[in-house]
Amino acid sequence: MKITERAKIIAHRNNNEPGFVQAVLDQSTEVLLESPFLLVRIRNGSICVNAGIDHSNVEGSNNIVLLPEDPDKAPWN
Repeated sequence: MKITERAKIIAHRNNNEPGFVQAVLDQSTEVLLESPFLLVRIRNGSICVNAGIDHSNVEGSNNIVLLPEDPDKAPWN
């Protein structure tokens, strides 16, 4: 993953990892708010913080969990 200058700037402003911010940007179609957190519109049209990406509840400091491609068809629904 190539980390953009925009991701680096947002990460610095929000005290976050640039790779995580880049993942959020990659999963988003529109950024609605950059600070104090990322509020974005994702591909299915939903608006959520950090594109629904979780990095706090996974093992390893560089691992993330993305939302399913179609959250409405996820097995828990």
